[in-house]
Amino acid sequence: MATLAEQVKSFEKAGFSTAEISAWTKNEAKQLSEAGFSTQEIAKDLGYKEVNLKPIRAAWETIINLGRQEHEKVYSELESLNAQNDDTPFIQKQKENLVGQIFEPAQYWKRGWDAGVWDLHQSYVNGEEIPAMYTTDMPNDTGFLERNIMNIARLSKDIIPYAAATVPVALATRKTDASLAAGAFVVGSMRETYLQALQNEEVNGFNEFFKIWTQEGWKAGATEAAQIYAASKIGGLYKGVLAKTVAQTVGFEATGAIIHGEMPGKEQMADSLFLFSLFNLGSASIAKSKRIITKNDRTLPELAEDMVVHKTVLEDAASKTNEKPRHYGDETTVTYKPEKFKEGIKFETKAEEAIFNKTKYSERKPITTIPEKLNAVKQTKDSGVTKFVDRLHPIKMVIREIQNTKNMKDALNVYERFRSLLGMENRAGAAIEIGTFDINLKTNGKSFKEIIEPIFEKDFAIPGLPEKVPFSLKARDLKNKQNYAEFNNYAIAKRALEKGDQGIKTGIPFEVSKEVANNPRLIKKFEKTRLELIEYNKKLLEYARDKGLLTKEAFDAMVEMNKDYIGFARVMEVMKGEKKTSVSSLKEMKGSERDIIDPIETTYSNTFALIKKAERNSAITEFLDVVEAAHVNGGFLDIQKKQVTKITKLSLKEFEDFGIDTSKMSNKVKENLQVFRKEFDKVDGDSVGVYRNGKFEVWEVGRELAEALKDFDPRTSRNLMFGIARQPASWLRAGATLALDFVGANFLRDTVQASIYSKYGFFPVVSSMRGLFDIIAGKTGLSKKSQKMYEDWVKSGGMQSTMLSLDRAVFDKAAFDIVNNGPIRNKASNPIEILRVISETFENATRISEFRRAYNASIKRGLSHKQAVERAGFESRDITLDFGKMGTEMKTINQISAFYNARVQGYAKLYDGFKERPGRALMAIGGGIMVPTALLWWLNKDDKDIQAQPEWVKRHYWLFATGKGEDKVIHKIPKPFDVGVVFASLVESFLNYNYTKDETTKQQLDGWWKDYLVQTGKGFIPTPQVLMPFIEGGFNTSWFRNQPLVPHYLEKTSGGNYYWTLKTLPNKMQYTNYTSESAKLIAAGVYKMVGIDTKFNNPVMIDNFMKAWSGTLGRYIIQASDKALIESGMIDDPIKPSEPLSSMPVFRAFLAKNPDLNSQWVTTFYEEYNELEKQKNMASALEKEGKSLEAQKIIDSIPKAKFQLAYSADEIKEYGAMIRNIYNNKEYTADEKRELIDQFALIMIQAAKRSLDIMNIKVDNK
Repeated sequence: MATLAEQVKSFEKAGFSTAEISAWTKNEAKQLSEAGFSTQEIAKDLGYKEVNLKPIRAAWETIINLGRQEHEKVYSELESLNAQNDDTPFIQKQKENLVGQIFEPAQYWKRGWDAGVWDLHQSYVNGEEIPAMYTTDMPNDTGFLERNIMNIARLSKDIIPYAAATVPVALATRKTDASLAAGAFVVGSMRETYLQALQNEEVNGFNEFFKIWTQEGWKAGATEAAQIYAASKIGGLYKGVLAKTVAQTVGFEATGAIIHGEMPGKEQMADSLFLFSLFNLGSASIAKSKRIITKNDRTLPELAEDMVVHKTVLEDAASKTNEKPRHYGDETTVTYKPEKFKEGIKFETKAEEAIFNKTKYSERKPITTIPEKLNAVKQTKDSGVTKFVDRLHPIKMVIREIQNTKNMKDALNVYERFRSLLGMENRAGAAIEIGTFDINLKTNGKSFKEIIEPIFEKDFAIPGLPEKVPFSLKARDLKNKQNYAEFNNYAIAKRALEKGDQGIKTGIPFEVSKEVANNPRLIKKFEKTRLELIEYNKKLLEYARDKGLLTKEAFDAMVEMNKDYIGFARVMEVMKGEKKTSVSSLKEMKGSERDIIDPIETTYSNTFALIKKAERNSAITEFLDVVEAAHVNGGFLDIQKKQVTKITKLSLKEFEDFGIDTSKMSNKVKENLQVFRKEFDKVDGDSVGVYRNGKFEVWEVGRELAEALKDFDPRTSRNLMFGIARQPASWLRAGATLALDFVGANFLRDTVQASIYSKYGFFPVVSSMRGLFDIIAGKTGLSKKSQKMYEDWVKSGGMQSTMLSLDRAVFDKAAFDIVNNGPIRNKASNPIEILRVISETFENATRISEFRRAYNASIKRGLSHKQAVERAGFESRDITLDFGKMGTEMKTINQISAFYNARVQGYAKLYDGFKERPGRALMAIGGGIMVPTALLWWLNKDDKDIQAQPEWVKRHYWLFATGKGEDKVIHKIPKPFDVGVVFASLVESFLNYNYTKDETTKQQLDGWWKDYLVQTGKGFIPTPQVLMPFIEGGFNTSWFRNQPLVPHYLEKTSGGNYYWTLKTLPNKMQYTNYTSESAKLIAAGVYKMVGIDTKFNNPVMIDNFMKAWSGTLGRYIIQASDKALIESGMIDDPIKPSEPLSSMPVFRAFLAKNPDLNSQWVTTFYEEYNELEKQKNMASALEKEGKSLEAQKIIDSIPKAKFQLAYSADEIKEYGAMIRNIYNNKEYTADEKRELIDQFALIMIQAAKRSLDIMNIKVDNK
């Protein structure tokens, strides 16, 4: 009897159609199944061959990003049937459903990318063809993935118009669904209007275009808006990726069906499901899938198959802690490279061969596989991050496997707690200034300052005068030193009496102690202060107890046996990274017959040491708690507690020297007292010590993690090789950031940047102004609510995050000096301190505003007061840049390169912002940076004065003009560093490129990205600030502005013929009307001493030298020096041109020079001219060598229009000489000089632009 397969072949030969044969086959299979035949038997009768899965997998390897839900059935059929061959119609059909006959992603990406709204606009404006996506049918073999690649490409191209419509609505309504609908309406209506206009061909003017929009465009936009709104609204009702995706798809397509009156097709539903799933699947899931594929030697199709067939693979792929699915097991096979020595050697007996195989003749190295190489790359990346970006990165790597580290709004995770440790110095400072507090950060006692201040006198009465008047500072200080010493005498005497009663020697005779302790005058004057200071110390110990640093038993014993003790808490270790205070360690503490340490100084210093110690111990404890919890599920088994075999214990002699009665203390209490000695947690380099659960523990965590857990303060470096090289960087940071110009500009930068990174709805300017009020009102007590907010912020750990804090230790002074001299923080005792207070106040305004918003939101979220304060404190650190965040090696680099860490952190912050909150970051950047940039570009595109501004000004500032003619003023708004420069400049370049019709200009703009990368790359070169003026002088180029220091029109003079004879202007004569008189005087003096003309006697270079090391403040100091030299008669008054408003302090940060001799047109002119000179000089050199043909070839390669640059250069230099003569002419007044110089500067700029226009080199949009 013929098989089913043979009958099918006979039907085919007889001419039956495929449909007829298929219907017959289906009926026969049904009858055979009903008769009891199995699926395998029927398949065999149909002629299918039994094969393995390898050919099937090979077919699937060409398929990218399989949708498991859609194709699970296919895999299930393939697995269960196991009788399909790789050349059967079934397999080919399933592959073609996904990717067609040939997978062509590039072609479909281009098809979608060329179909954006902007492309329709270009087609409409330029009369070009309609994009192919709208005019041609899809290829017949288009697969599911190819369709969606095309859709994704078009969506990506339309992201800017979507953002332009979405962001303003989002900022106004704070509603995601409404803002998404607005974006869909705008883009949908624009797309349909352009399509209708292009199809009608004859659309003349705006009225006809608007008519199309009112008839057709708005309907399409409203449809898309309704569908997106429905999808967003319905999807928001569900949780989980699958449920959310299905709900969004149903909402989107059902709304479309209602509007259009027809049901969506199968392909349409599948495409919508796929696109919504892409939006809902997080980057973390994708990243983890890649890691599983790499580590387990799987392909993407194989992983997809495993997820369908093996349930545990799917479960573990979704797990946050299990990196390796259980199905793949834990064992790994290591393959070694064969030892070359053993090659070719054979033995007669197996015994000899066995010994030979066990013998190692050369080092065996494992063969490095691709997964291992990828893992090595990851380790290198992590090491780089730890060294240069975040010294706490190893902690983050561990914690993110267990705890959420993205977009956190709940209580701090362990990594965030370690980030906040740097601010614990200010938490301790709160005890000094505000009052002691419990572990919930609630104030529970007087501050150190409030307790000690009564023994100090601020005013001193002079005998014979009716009222108190301020006495001389010297006399007041002497009086306060007297009071300070008397108090210490009294406190020490009371302590000595207590110890004497306990039979402990103190080194002070009993009678002496008794006389001083019972002195009525001293009792009346100091007893209240002494008791309050004892209570203050007790509160500190209570904090340490409640933080887990001390056991209750140890605390009770210490208090009971030392009721009159003040300075007990002094004996603390100096933690890694901390500077030593004025108080010594335990082994330098002297009791018995030794000298006694100042109790007030001891208490002051140990306030910081104890609180920071308790906080660090608490953070490490929390870290280990998390690790132990992970042990239960098999996580972090390489982090284990070590057996402590030896503990350095305090000897009885040390206790007695310290003045402690140990007779009633248990061994457990004595063991706990190890926390008070420096050596208590000194453990191996790969381990960390901690006092936990009442016992001292040592945990082996690995060297990198141990370094991170022990590191406390990034301000100090382990490498002290650089010595004096650190000072210029510190001077520049202060000189740049303390200038009022920077303060105002940075305030605007911060407020815009905060709106991008905030999680709590920060609104630019308004929120920062509220923060400024809170700081001022909080410090002065004008508002009790603001005062409470400010005090909570001080305790939160949010401080010590500004750039200035890196070079400033607020509390690193003796207790006497701090209390005697008034306010501890923000004391303005000199002009530099005044500027420092102003700068930090404005920078912290943005931070404390975020603190307020985060605290209120956290309380509403259900967090406790302490949790809310710490969460808000961390957010205030992280709202702009946390300058305390830096890598281990960055500590050293940042000491010699002033703003290197700031640059690295800026880009790291931008990366983290998009990684953790991509939607929020994109919306904020679109609304806060890209949209305003596009609007200002449109206003400025034809403004020749703005277009003429130097490139560095246009790159770092938004510009707009007010007024006309002589009254025209160009205003500058600072762009946020990094994020502003990147996205604003990209928008401007994109618009310039598409706006201009000139091909030469397009070629120039094509090089913008390369120029940007070069400039950005320079910022990542850790150039020591001490070398910067030498480097800039050597290249005659400003590192930051990328402009010549000595203008080209001063550097060279010409002979005036076709081939110029270049003559170098002497260095001592190279100065501009911006060069200081001080620099000229120094240059003349250097020249007289040395007698050789070098760059060291160049006034411009000398000025740059001083500014490179001292910033804007250095500039002002130089100006003051000029005035002093003139007033003293050391130099004649040069009658400088009057300064425009744009050159004056503060105003210069917000106003642009107009005209500016460093105009972009002049700079571009000289770039082209210098290139011409190089070519001409090369040709001249070849001519002299007798190579006339090669020389002529170079001359012929130069465009004819370019030769006119030589004549224009002559003209420009003449104008430069006129400006110089006007500057040096004392017959003109300052105002006349300013007017004349501006006129000739304008003529010079116009001459440069005219010459470039002749060459068809466009530097504006004309």
